[in-house]
Amino acid sequence: MGWEFQTKAQYSDFAPLTTTDQNFSLSITYPDLSVDDSLQVIQIGFEITTRFAGGNMGTGSITFSNLEAFVVGEEQPVPTWLGYEIDENGWANTGDFLGYIFAAAAPWVWSLTLQNWMYVPATEASEGGEWMYIVK
Repeated sequence: MGWEFQTKAQYSDFAPLTTTDQNFSLSITYPDLSVDDSLQVIQIGFEITTRFAGGNMGTGSITFSNLEAFVVGEEQPVPTWLGYEIDENGWANTGDFLGYIFAAAAPWVWSLTLQNWMYVPATEASEGGEWMYIVK
């Protein structure tokens, strides 16, 4: 598909290898999609060539030790309901206000204390309180 060996100078780094052990670190940052929205293929590797040795190349080896690789994404904002954090299962602990609320289906929320659904149209907490409608 033409993706292999494609380099983008502003995002690529090259380091020459020597005959002695050397430490190195490698990291990448994806381009801003508003600047470059092309398909991003990450390639990490080595090219062995005689281009820099005047055409003469003997035998050799490349040895790696203690390699680690990981992807770190941008932190995502924690979802909230009326200012209360919603956990990964959809629950918000409102404390003395309403106790535990299943808020993943807001504006319809499930009250663990009342064991009932409530309709809470507010999207932000206000000092004057909130209107809520409880299913009968």
